[in-house]
Amino acid sequence: MRSNKFNKGMIIVLTAILAIIIVGAIAIYYIGQDSYQAIEYETVGFANMRGNEGKVYKGIGGAWGEDIPVEASAFAVYDGKIYYGDQITEGYVASDTRYGNIFSADMPSGSNEVTLADNAYNVGYGQEKLIGDKIFYCTGLDDDFNMMYAWVSTDGTERNPILSRRINNIFGYDGTYFFYSGYDKKTSKNIVGKYNLETNKDRTLYFYEDVGNVGSIVGISLYKGEIYAITMTKAPENYDDRTAEYKVEVRDSKKGKVTKNLPFTLTGAANYGFLFDGDTLIYSTADSICKINLNNESEGTVLTTLGELEYWGIPHFAPGDGYLYYETLADLDPDTGFNDYFYRVSLDGGKPELLNSWFTN
Repeated sequence: MRSNKFNKGMIIVLTAILAIIIVGAIAIYYIGQDSYQAIEYETVGFANMRGNEGKVYKGIGGAWGEDIPVEASAFAVYDGKIYYGDQITEGYVASDTRYGNIFSADMPSGSNEVTLADNAYNVGYGQEKLIGDKIFYCTGLDDDFNMMYAWVSTDGTERNPILSRRINNIFGYDGTYFFYSGYDKKTSKNIVGKYNLETNKDRTLYFYEDVGNVGSIVGISLYKGEIYAITMTKAPENYDDRTAEYKVEVRDSKKGKVTKNLPFTLTGAANYGFLFDGDTLIYSTADSICKINLNNESEGTVLTTLGELEYWGIPHFAPGDGYLYYETLADLDPDTGFNDYFYRVSLDGGKPELLNSWFTN
């Protein structure tokens, strides 16, 4: 009898130990799988034109829209506020100083200006990204010429440096990680990575090729937990970028594994080649501006075709007024002297409306 009791006791103890081991293994597995609640945020870069809540706004150098209430050439508008830098750039000509400030103010009045950052480097050159309740921005170059980044909360109450020196472009943030493309000097490779703002852990998701080579990336976005990368499939012929071809490669954001390729080919200036409007992806091909619903469509539909002399389409924004606003580059028109055009077209498709035109070097 005593032996039976002992055996039963041992079975209970061993079962309890096994249960603890299993629970621990499961916990370790899920910790390793980045188990956290990701938040979906829109990424808004600073630019000289921006659309928001049915309106189009323009700063200094902007092609079309309602004037913003502050003096700025790079800005973002979101949730009743305007965020902007005080460096003035026109046609990518830098201001006298490389360092400037980032401010917020009320829209549409421009009142209640708050200084968010006073050490922003080259504001207006594509580094500033408004994502959720944070603005990510460049603070300069270190002694090895690596870009240094920081973030500031949109209310100005928090400001922190980012420790990674591998970042060139931040393209998304999910409340825990921000995602970026950049360069890793240890491996001498271009990388797509993610950085945990809570732990400062910096991870490589995957590598990609140098600019101009098959496998290079010229545009990248985060959408619903997936990475959409414009990836070269055909190198340009005779140094003519208009002959290059690209695919949109979709990868998961946990480990960077390819999940699918979208069913169309991009050409030319594909680095400006797409934008998200809800669940619709708007993109430019060799001769058209198109759209595809990512939930229920297997092929895209044409919104409008490019003009006779036009060869690059650049979707800018769809601000919620029923229109897509886009730019085209073209061969020089001998009658007008123009080669750059700004249009809008209904998101249902149709004939575009020309809003502005000019000459670009």
